[in-house]
Amino acid sequence: MGSISECTAFSVPSIFFHPGEHYTLAINVNSTLTFVQKTDLEIVPGGILILDDDSDPFEILETGEPRVIMDNESMTVNSPGGYLYITFLAPNPCKRGVIFEGNLSLTKSEYKELGYVPTLRGWGGVRLCEVDNYYDDNLDERKQPESHVFPGEVASDAELTMQLLVDHGYNTIRAYFEPPNHSGRGDEDWERRWLWNDTWFRKFVTLAKFYDLWMIVDYHGYYEPYEWEDDWIEFWSELISTYGSEYTKFVWQPCNEPVMQNRDGSHELHGQDAVDALQRLYQRWINMCRQLGDTHWLIVSATAWGNSLLDPVDWFPTVNDPLNRTFLDYHFYYFYEWESDWTVDAAREKADWWTSVIQRVSLKHHKPFLTTELGAFYGIWSTPPDAVGDYAAAYSNISLAFVDRLISNLNEENLGWILLPAGDWSSPNTIFGAMLSWGADFRPRK
Repeated sequence: MGSISECTAFSVPSIFFHPGEHYTLAINVNSTLTFVQKTDLEIVPGGILILDDDSDPFEILETGEPRVIMDNESMTVNSPGGYLYITFLAPNPCKRGVIFEGNLSLTKSEYKELGYVPTLRGWGGVRLCEVDNYYDDNLDERKQPESHVFPGEVASDAELTMQLLVDHGYNTIRAYFEPPNHSGRGDEDWERRWLWNDTWFRKFVTLAKFYDLWMIVDYHGYYEPYEWEDDWIEFWSELISTYGSEYTKFVWQPCNEPVMQNRDGSHELHGQDAVDALQRLYQRWINMCRQLGDTHWLIVSATAWGNSLLDPVDWFPTVNDPLNRTFLDYHFYYFYEWESDWTVDAAREKADWWTSVIQRVSLKHHKPFLTTELGAFYGIWSTPPDAVGDYAAAYSNISLAFVDRLISNLNEENLGWILLPAGDWSSPNTIFGAMLSWGADFRPRK
């Protein structure tokens, strides 16, 4: 979103294409726009649609002739004050976005696309309370550097993490808080610091806006939608009503890893029953969100911790979002206790297998995929022989090979990914979690 100056190149690198389907890109211009298309896409019959400002966006006033625009071929369209609509047929395979270069009198461009999806790449695990933490690498209190956002204050751990994200080319931070009332945390101060806090949240939003980061609001729960459904809906309704208008780059994550059972293990659902229950819960949440007039992107997860259905594609609920701004999500690790073949080749093979699942999930549901938790942590119950480090930022070379391969595959599909963990809680000797250890070599692909 936003404006660009005359003669400045601009791009939409993250349109999510399903091969063989049609997509419409709308660009608002107020004069003549000349563009160069940098990837081969067929413009189908009726492909150039010029609409007046007051027209219904689906009403065709004028269409161009069908043609194919090849690499570096120019085309000029006059669309005074209106919307330029270009309909594409996505080829198979299609792993690139669309890049335009404005060459004439281009004074404003706003993306109002059908099919436009932001490519989110960043790190998660940064708690809300980290706007109020000021640790050095020994986890002692520090007195510098000064904040760029809050004059006269020391830069918080959250601010330093956002600076590092930007420096490394990322565009997203996943803001972590545990569900109020149902987290299982006690009353001690260190435990409360994992929970929701309005003051911390407002400060976190201020930082994200300053550093121009997408902010995934991570309700880091598991059982809450199933066991405390009404409380879950009420909490989110109040959050969205209170804060939804404060930032355009919120991404709502209604539940971190939804489990269809109570916290004590009772009333557990399996197979299709679990998926159907999750579908109903998410649909109720989406209806609540959109009825409030909220237009942000949101995240729908599969049933967490596996499912008795054999094909993981079937673990994902089918939901209807009238705005079609829904990501599908699953969390990926290569755990030692789960894998019978602990080798680099096996890890890479598993990453390739999950990539094929992601492709089929997106095609089935016609929604983009965003994994909001991808990490090199090696497991909970057992330690592999190649383990490195301590705490949540620990890893193994084999689990890291899985992450490396899956990131490479997701980049080829032009999909986003969020790594874990950042956060000052996850490592004994740095406030940045794994960002400067096993995560140091990963960068978003430009």
